[in-house]
Amino acid sequence: MTGTNLTLMLVFFMAVARTAGVRGWWLRGLGVVVVAFFVVICRAEASVVRAAAMGLVALAATGRRGTGVAGLRQLSVAVWLVVLVDPWLARSWGFALSATATAGILWWAGLWQARMRRWAPGWLAESLCVPAAAQLATQPLITILSGEISVVGLGANMAAAPFVGPVTVLGLVAALISPVLGPLAQVMGWLAGCCVQPIILIAHLAASAPMATMTWPVSPGSITLLIIFCLMIALILGRLVGRRLGCLALAGVMVIACLWRPPLPGWPRDWQVVSCDVGQGDATLIRTGPRAAIVVDTGPEPDAMAACLTTAGVDTVPLLVLTHFHADHIDGTAGVLGSARVGQALVSPLASPASGAARVRSQLERAGVEIATASPGQEWAIGEGHWRTLQAGSGDVPGQPTSPGAGSESAENDASILGLAGNGDLNVLVTGDLEPDGQRNALREVPPQLLRADIVKVPHHGSARQSEDFLAATGARVALVSVGKKNGYGHPAAATLELLMRQQMTIMRTDEQGALAVARHSDRSLQVVSQR
Repeated sequence: MTGTNLTLMLVFFMAVARTAGVRGWWLRGLGVVVVAFFVVICRAEASVVRAAAMGLVALAATGRRGTGVAGLRQLSVAVWLVVLVDPWLARSWGFALSATATAGILWWAGLWQARMRRWAPGWLAESLCVPAAAQLATQPLITILSGEISVVGLGANMAAAPFVGPVTVLGLVAALISPVLGPLAQVMGWLAGCCVQPIILIAHLAASAPMATMTWPVSPGSITLLIIFCLMIALILGRLVGRRLGCLALAGVMVIACLWRPPLPGWPRDWQVVSCDVGQGDATLIRTGPRAAIVVDTGPEPDAMAACLTTAGVDTVPLLVLTHFHADHIDGTAGVLGSARVGQALVSPLASPASGAARVRSQLERAGVEIATASPGQEWAIGEGHWRTLQAGSGDVPGQPTSPGAGSESAENDASILGLAGNGDLNVLVTGDLEPDGQRNALREVPPQLLRADIVKVPHHGSARQSEDFLAATGARVALVSVGKKNGYGHPAAATLELLMRQQMTIMRTDEQGALAVARHSDRSLQVVSQR
């Protein structure tokens, strides 16, 4: 984004200078002054230094031989000089992305634009070819970092491009005139804000597409395959951009690819339980019908939750269970409400933290969802699925947080709803973030036969705070650990993994394997399929 802002500043100032009659090296000198001014105003942080270096490459490339091999030669010199000044940038992913994007634009974009201008106006050729070249060049690096490929990125960038320029120029003008013309600067700032809104809307619409991203494995072989794939696409694009019908056909294919999510290869159609890959949080689905499921917790991100429902083919949620009100269990609720019809919600009796509880209640009430407070003994039989509340509030009176330390994080974790859910004869024990006190309370208060399950959702993302007796009492054959990749909490703890192995449980982790689907075969064996 910093590089885009610098580029737009250069375009604006140099266009004004050309209008005033500035040409040749005087024009390029003005560009250098603008780059220096940009660095002074924004301070010499890593992203600013990267943008300045790439901006100077753009200046060097304004001559006749500034693209292709000549442009790459200038880029190589710029990269060498920047790394010489700050060697640590050699380990910066941001610097690698900046340099790679610039290389792609220099190598491909100019040629593609020239060919596309045979039938399309220059502004359209530029808005299509530049982001396409940058995305193809950087996609392998982005996939290494995220494990995903963006399907909507090119279209979103193209749609947002007309608004980026006005935002940058208006914001720059507001900053320049604010010391002397405050009221006019406010008007400029307000206009810049108006131009920001379409960009936000485009981002939300693109992210909500059924096939906004696709998962790609990160390994030497798969990344090599992706590089070859990107080079092949670049070769095909180079031939298609000069043909109107070819570009229209490609645009149609891209639209279909964004709107239609194909079935995940190997994903069982008869899944009974799914542990969603929602990062550092919890979200579990228990199938109740062909396109229906009980949802237990919603993870920290609405988009990730919505993507899990789409992958599983779920558009009806007869029962939504929110075990407690921590953000990593409730912040994805909007993703459920926006993707499925929700019948009823079951929430923890301890409305703490108060902000999370109030936010969830407001969302559910606006959506017209009936809200029930959990208490032991509640039962639902819904289609093929069933739910039973075993514990809620760790023995406290519902709605009365009387235990010592109530309102603390541990008290909130131990107020998690403990439930036994299932599809047919396959049962899963969902545990929220129960800590040892809450787990020991369950051993005292819940009949032992009700704690028995085929699958246990390991409490608190596999933290070290576990009761071995509680996990042993479940008799589970599969342990699902819903956890974020490289999280800062050390989850799952090595001690917990050893404990689960001592219980001879098969450990499945969303951070390493993505979403997990479980089904029982006719011979009563369990099939666990991972997303990656």
